[in-house]
Amino acid sequence: MTGNAYSRERGAGGGFFSAIVHGRQFLALALLLYFALTIFTNQVVLRDYQASADEYDYLLSARMFATGRLSVPSPPESSFFNFAHAINDGRFYGKYPPGWPFFLMFGVLAGIPMAVNLLFGAMAICITYLIARDFFSVAVGRVAALLMATSPFVIMYSASYYSQPAALLLTALATYLYLKRPESESPLYMCALGLVIGVLFDTRPFDGAIVAALFSAHRIFVSMKSGGLPRAARAVSFACIGFLLGASAMLAYDYAQTGDPFLMPFQKYDHFDRPGFDTGSPYLGKSIWWAVENNIIKNVIDLNLWIPLCFLFIALSLVLGRNDSWPRALMLLVLLSFIAGYFFYAAPLFNSFGPRYFYPASFAVFILAADALCRLAKFQKVGMALLAAFLVLNLGVLFIYSGFWNSKVLAMSEPFRQASEVGLKDALVFLEPAPGSPYSSGDAPSWDLTRNGIDFNQGVLYASSKGNMNVLLMRAYPDREFYLWKCESILLEYHAFFDFWAASNVGCGFSRISPQYYGESQD
Repeated sequence: MTGNAYSRERGAGGGFFSAIVHGRQFLALALLLYFALTIFTNQVVLRDYQASADEYDYLLSARMFATGRLSVPSPPESSFFNFAHAINDGRFYGKYPPGWPFFLMFGVLAGIPMAVNLLFGAMAICITYLIARDFFSVAVGRVAALLMATSPFVIMYSASYYSQPAALLLTALATYLYLKRPESESPLYMCALGLVIGVLFDTRPFDGAIVAALFSAHRIFVSMKSGGLPRAARAVSFACIGFLLGASAMLAYDYAQTGDPFLMPFQKYDHFDRPGFDTGSPYLGKSIWWAVENNIIKNVIDLNLWIPLCFLFIALSLVLGRNDSWPRALMLLVLLSFIAGYFFYAAPLFNSFGPRYFYPASFAVFILAADALCRLAKFQKVGMALLAAFLVLNLGVLFIYSGFWNSKVLAMSEPFRQASEVGLKDALVFLEPAPGSPYSSGDAPSWDLTRNGIDFNQGVLYASSKGNMNVLLMRAYPDREFYLWKCESILLEYHAFFDFWAASNVGCGFSRISPQYYGESQD
């Protein structure tokens, strides 16, 4: 069954919701709202700061790509400059796949790197609108676009430097191409579909594998029911060719970085960090029950917070919709595939804006939620009340988390802010953990604050403090002034309902030091 054979449910609440606003004007207004909220979140709430080490690592790679390099030489006494998720073994480079840093590179070259995710989020809204319009109804498309444009889930990630917005766009685009594939399933078209999934693999390999497996299995399953298995195998084969063409960029990158096309820098950094349980990585869960509790129960609860009551609306869409609607079933399968796939990747989420591993499938959630709202629109007051409640909850959750994250970012970035305020230059700052704490500022350890660009020649360099061994680094940088950054204490508070750790600094500042501080003579 191809895209042209799917049912298109044009009547689901169209009259009611088309009264909100009309046609292209609606999408333009939704995008304007999205741009305003996302730019405000990036510039004011997050202060264009990469709150996660992952984000800064992506930006490092993008900056290297922008200068025509895949890596840079490690600095002298390089262990002082170790950074989370960066390989520092004589060559310094990020561990993550090349897809997202490649896209981010264009923002770096333009001088506005935050604009890339901003545009990717807008494009994802447009693709989601097209899927909903073409395979559900115009009304569903409009409502889905509005829900996304005001969603804290979409806005926070689009305001960040995470790779998830790129994965969302590519997953939505691949889904649209799969649904719209022509009756002939021409080799060129199927190769193009596979190429998009291959680029997704270059961006987030596990996501690419999930989407490739889903569409291949779905196409073969449908053909088994209709008796067209040979034709389906041919279509999947051409899609695989496109996929391999796209994924070849990853293999070439791996070879350039590690000398092995099948050894990702990600695995070189931590070869235990892989799907499975009790792999030996300190970051991974130890049991299947851990995955049930965290990867399923906790993440599903979080998703219902970041996309308010979404599973209720998904259930309503399935109950109120026709049982033979393949687009609706496929939307559900996209979400379930990511939930099932990441069940086997037992990694806790740090500094996330909701369950980020489900984020590439979120367009399907918004479509199903919009479908349910449109179907309830025949009850005029109920439909309008539910839509209004959804939007209020969206903005309310965004407001609450904006306050949390602004405080968190201010605490994490305090060393850089103070260095600018006091005018440090030609300085080397040693980052000391607060007494009784692993953190040096906010809830960031020193190896999340050694943010020194790609050439280690900026006006202020930040290094992890190693006590008396700091003199080794001082000798390597004799022309710099030396400072010790330290907080009297760091206060942590856990907000259980929002699953958020807040951190605040007490008595933080710089003190001038010299080698004599560590007992070394002037000789």
